[in-house]
Amino acid sequence: MSRTKRFKQLAKKLTKKFLNHPNRWALSTRENCCRKFVSPGTDYEIRSPFGVIRSAVVTDEKGDPHFDRPAYYEPPFPHCLVWGYDQQSEKVHFVILHQARPHSNNTPSCIEGQIMEPEEEHPAVVFAQLVQGYAKNGELLVEAAKREVTEELNIPPEAVLEITSPPAPFYNFHPGFVATWGTVFYVQVDLGAVRKALTEKPNSTQQEEQIKEVVVLSAAELIQRIKTGYSFDGKVVYRWPTQNGILMQFFCQFPHLWPSV
Repeated sequence: MSRTKRFKQLAKKLTKKFLNHPNRWALSTRENCCRKFVSPGTDYEIRSPFGVIRSAVVTDEKGDPHFDRPAYYEPPFPHCLVWGYDQQSEKVHFVILHQARPHSNNTPSCIEGQIMEPEEEHPAVVFAQLVQGYAKNGELLVEAAKREVTEELNIPPEAVLEITSPPAPFYNFHPGFVATWGTVFYVQVDLGAVRKALTEKPNSTQQEEQIKEVVVLSAAELIQRIKTGYSFDGKVVYRWPTQNGILMQFFCQFPHLWPSV
């Protein structure tokens, strides 16, 4: 069965042909515009309190090296789909963040012409996304979910009415690179408290994490934005796979809430 190993675990099986193949990943550092490469077959690790990137080799069924690809590991974290019932319409609405993600390239007008490493600077792309974060100081994930929702939406703890999870409460947004899983929570909130918070100044969490806006959308409005790929003014991208995937999980569990659009 295929599995992932470090280079050092496969030292006796790493041939020159494998190590020197043009498809291998190469780690390099830059100083004064000069690039210095790490020797092929060297295990590397990039670490922070929020994650680890490690070298990894995928082996075939015989245990021989097949190809290499960095693996990304994150500490435990919740994905929070925030929702509530609108008092006037009595229909389900969702609370979505508009958050800047500086690493993302500008959305291309033509996918065919997209450049892998554009050198020019560009403004951060703003995505529509769910509330998410990391567990802190030994928190349970459900505790972290509640804290993240109150911080990122700027609402009091009592505005969180109920926290539940789907039958299989896990999600991996890119299993080709990411080794760890996030935990999915459905967080029901008082939409009146959310709307009240929208009239207040952004708190420190919203400023530090570049949360540009918090919006409350009906299911029909949210689905329409996902369909077109953008907010109505075209400034926010509705192509965040984690949000859209977890939203699909939600509607699969509660199909009666799917709007007639």
